[in-house]
Formats: sequence, C-alpha cells, structure tokens
Amino acid sequence: MSKRLLMRCKVSQLSIDELAINVNIQQSKLAIILLTLEMQGIIISMPGKVYKLA
Repeated sequence: MSKRLLMRCKVSQLSIDELAINVNIQQSKLAIILLTLEMQGIIISMPGKVYKLA
C-alpha cells in the first residue's frame, strides 16, 4: 500500500482526497499511513492537506 502511495506522490502533489481515490483506501486508514510516512521523513505535509515526497 505504501509503495502505491509513494508512487502517486512522486508524480505530483496530491490532497488526501485525491490520494484516497487513487489508491482506493479509506481516508481514516490513509491518514495513519501518511502520518507514519511523514514521521519517517519520507513525505512532507503541505498546507491544505496536500502531500509530496520529501
């Protein structure tokens, strides 16, 4: 799941809504994954709930 998510973030900055649709996962589960990746320094949270690779 994280690999698909990272591939999507690599292409462009996406909102949590767009990511949830693209990787077909509930936003609540996606939020946990995103927080984990952010704490690991892999992604960066931008204003407006937009995420990109670090």
